[in-house]
Amino acid sequence: MPSDDLRILHWNIHSWRDPSGHANVAAVADLIGQTAPDIVSLAEVGEAWGAPGSLRDLAARGGYHEA
Repeated sequence: MPSDDLRILHWNIHSWRDPSGHANVAAVADLIGQTAPDIVSLAEVGEAWGAPGSLRDLAARGGYHEA
């Protein structure tokens, strides 16, 4: 059944690092997959717009488009 709810995930990912400084691309992908938001907003991605990288790969895997 369609819903009128809009689900948004906004997260400061600190350049793909967890609080210990370890890479957390997989954790970001897992949370997005588990929560299935309509819109994903990631702050402090630390990648150049349009450049190949984790953001583009993550968007493609999840069926999202980077903007």
